[in-house]
Amino acid sequence: MAYRLLEINAMSAKDLKKVTLISKMRPYAVVSISGGDPRASQPQWTAVDRSGNASPTWNFPLKFFVEESAARSNRLGVTFKIRCERGDKDIGEVHVPLSDLIGPTEDGELLHSVTYQVRRPSGKPNKGELNFSYKWGPVTAYPAQVGPSPVSLPHPTEYDRLLPQPKKKNWLAKFLCVLGKLCGDVIGNSNFRLIQYRVLVESSSVCLVREAVHGLRESTASRTSRLQQEMSTMQDSGSAVKAEWKEGIDANQNLRAQFSSDMSSTLEDVDFPSKKLMSSIDHSLQLDHDACGNLDSMILPCCGELREPKGGHYHNIVEIMKNAGKCLLSEYAELELRLKQIFRIFDLEEMVIKMAHCT
Repeated sequence: MAYRLLEINAMSAKDLKKVTLISKMRPYAVVSISGGDPRASQPQWTAVDRSGNASPTWNFPLKFFVEESAARSNRLGVTFKIRCERGDKDIGEVHVPLSDLIGPTEDGELLHSVTYQVRRPSGKPNKGELNFSYKWGPVTAYPAQVGPSPVSLPHPTEYDRLLPQPKKKNWLAKFLCVLGKLCGDVIGNSNFRLIQYRVLVESSSVCLVREAVHGLRESTASRTSRLQQEMSTMQDSGSAVKAEWKEGIDANQNLRAQFSSDMSSTLEDVDFPSKKLMSSIDHSLQLDHDACGNLDSMILPCCGELREPKGGHYHNIVEIMKNAGKCLLSEYAELELRLKQIFRIFDLEEMVIKMAHCT
């Protein structure tokens, strides 16, 4: 069965989703081959970037032996699981089918750099991008030894960078270092390195839990202090608002009292002229009433005196109208006689004219 060496360099990631509240994430990547030989699919860890936060830089080399036929038939894939050292949380993952990366069968020294979108475990897009480079080696047979290839194991000098280490080195790590110096020649360096690596992996989980608890305590303490500061700030602002509100109420009461006093004085000032005006109106009405009484006493006798000559004048007027009517009737009769005489004269003239025309 033909195998090919796949050399991957996990370079960096960019704009990853932040999964911690306050502290830095310290991301690292777990790289594995899915769907192939279990001996070649054991995961490998990159170093932990303690300063890059959401945009870490690793530049960590990884090597895998993959079955060429399975890779070309789209049965294999390389998976990058990006995790956070703080709390060992998942940030995202990238799965790339090896059929997209497989190259020619000839030995190739050409290095390809690619960028992929970081996704959630469900396959939906997530925030961030992953940059890595890869290179294919020649077709070869898989190494004879059982278990993972020495190529896939990191060098012991890389353990400190590869595994999340606590702030203080534990007694187990010191013991393994001393034991490696004493027994390295007896059991073989490669096997002892594998044992040391596995023991460190198992012991690092305890360190990770302790660091997670410590980080959680620190974040809780900082968050509690921040909440206390916010509460004190809110209390100060509340007391300031309460003081301003009390000052506003006092000012409103003072304005109300001043307005009441001003209104009472204004009403008093208006009440005196109104009373004076009412008295003057009553006096004027009394004078009018008296004047009306005097006028009535003067007019009534005059009306009686005027009624007496009115009867005599009426009889005289009637006689004058009768005499005027008689005069007008006599004059009308005389005028009618004159008009008749004139018409007769006109008729005679017409008859003379007609006779003249006939002759």
